[in-house]
Amino acid sequence: MDGDGIKNFIKVWIIAIASQCYCYYVAARIPTKSMMRLISLLPILYLLLMLPLNLHSIHLGAPSAFFLGCLAIFKLLLFSFDSGPLSPPPKGLLPFISIALLPINIKRLPKRPRYGYTITKLVPNKTALWALKALLLGEIIHVRKDYRQNLHPYVLTSLSLSHLYLGLEIGFALSVALPQAMFGFELEPHFNEPYFSTSLQDFWGRRWNLAV
Repeated sequence: MDGDGIKNFIKVWIIAIASQCYCYYVAARIPTKSMMRLISLLPILYLLLMLPLNLHSIHLGAPSAFFLGCLAIFKLLLFSFDSGPLSPPPKGLLPFISIALLPINIKRLPKRPRYGYTITKLVPNKTALWALKALLLGEIIHVRKDYRQNLHPYVLTSLSLSHLYLGLEIGFALSVALPQAMFGFELEPHFNEPYFSTSLQDFWGRRWNLAV
């Protein structure tokens, strides 16, 4: 991951954030009874689809492609028909941007503090678990990089799948940590310990990527 890759990553996300300012201040004011809101969002949808193509690092490009090219586009399509998590628009530009561009699935509760959401408290043992997962991910990356030639293909496949899962889980957690702390979002979990799945149905329907 070189300096140019990080610069491109920053540029991509600055453009994505700027596009959501247009959605919040312009598109949100267009009535949904006609197709005009959807038409006004088409350039933004195309932009979000193309932006991740400027990122060539797997660790920066893959999450950005999922956040922008999949989740954000799906949320804006729902928004164009006055549906989904962006309808009605949250009070404030920053909450709108956070919900639109990040894998956030909010629990709306009756008791509403400043921004209308209940603050989630961090559990100490969960913090230790996250630290352990981060260390494990770092070790997996090190082993795959330095000992790839000496590993059995089955072991390498297992490490690759573990790398994928831990990378997604930690990446999702980091991406929503700041908005959760700033706005007090009560979030639904992205994963429910998928390694405890008892069947494919249990894995896909109840434990894997619950935000989708």
